[in-house]
Amino acid sequence: MKKLLLSFLFLLCLLNSCADDENIMESKVASYDVYVAGKENNMACYWKNGVKTDLTNGAGITPMKVIVESNTVYVLGVQNNTGSNSDYFFWKNNVRYNLKTYLSVSPTFRLVIKDFVVKNNVELFAGLVDDVNTPSSFAGDVSYWKNGVKTVLQLNQSLYNKISIDTYNNDIYVSPSGSGGYFKNNTFVNTGSAWSQNFAQTNNDIHFLYIHNNNHKLSYYNTVNNTVSYENAFNYPNMTDCKLIADPSTNNLYAFSEVLESVYYKNNQQITVNDPVYRFIVDMKVLHDNIYMIREISPFSTTPINYKVFINNVETQAITGNIGSFNSVFVIPN
Repeated sequence: MKKLLLSFLFLLCLLNSCADDENIMESKVASYDVYVAGKENNMACYWKNGVKTDLTNGAGITPMKVIVESNTVYVLGVQNNTGSNSDYFFWKNNVRYNLKTYLSVSPTFRLVIKDFVVKNNVELFAGLVDDVNTPSSFAGDVSYWKNGVKTVLQLNQSLYNKISIDTYNNDIYVSPSGSGGYFKNNTFVNTGSAWSQNFAQTNNDIHFLYIHNNNHKLSYYNTVNNTVSYENAFNYPNMTDCKLIADPSTNNLYAFSEVLESVYYKNNQQITVNDPVYRFIVDMKVLHDNIYMIREISPFSTTPINYKVFINNVETQAITGNIGSFNSVFVIPN
């Protein structure tokens, strides 16, 4: 009888333990909505958890970036992407706006939009504006718009320069690629960079990614305490299209680029992408250590490029280059 009682108690404890383990596992597994912006059959669109939405009047337009804020889906797109002759459009919950009209830019001026961000219902765009009648046909004024109000930061800069924008603690950060630093609330901060990249926010600060002017090392700069958080041991003299992102749940920083074949960086450690075919990262987000990636076969291919979406290195979506593309990913808890 005693043995039977002990066996029963052991079984009861085991069942309780398993139930507790299940509860712990369920508490760790969050549910996420994954948005992927791209195009299919020459139509701008986005996918939410694999379900496609065609964007209104999106024929011939290539989405550049997707953001979801306060249950609103924002998509930035470009048409006729031939440098200075492109038109830019913006969707809010599938209502399309021409950005020249939306940002009150004169029809006779050239507008080139490089980046946008939406936080706490504040819309920020960064780009260049140029009078098409001026002699310089490939230069413009570096500007940003906050809820439609324009601020000019630099004059007569190349239309091909990369520009990134972000906001943190009500401060606005803009990084024109060839400036040697970044602007914080219209004041320039010189970081000695050969090539300025973009910003990424953790819970406590905002970081700036740049290529160092002297040694061409990839550097992470903390803009709150003005210190270099990490400096990569590798030299990248030709890497002009790198991007920094953060996992706000862990404060880990990640850097990647389409020209970095099969690798990305977590903080200052190189991570290998173990895929012999889809080796180049187009876009990437990380949330609660879950890694969401758009990868392509090669950005240098002369044939149509195929794209895939991976979650923790497991394929979830695919598209062939003769049909369309995946260009931007955004992830939120649901």
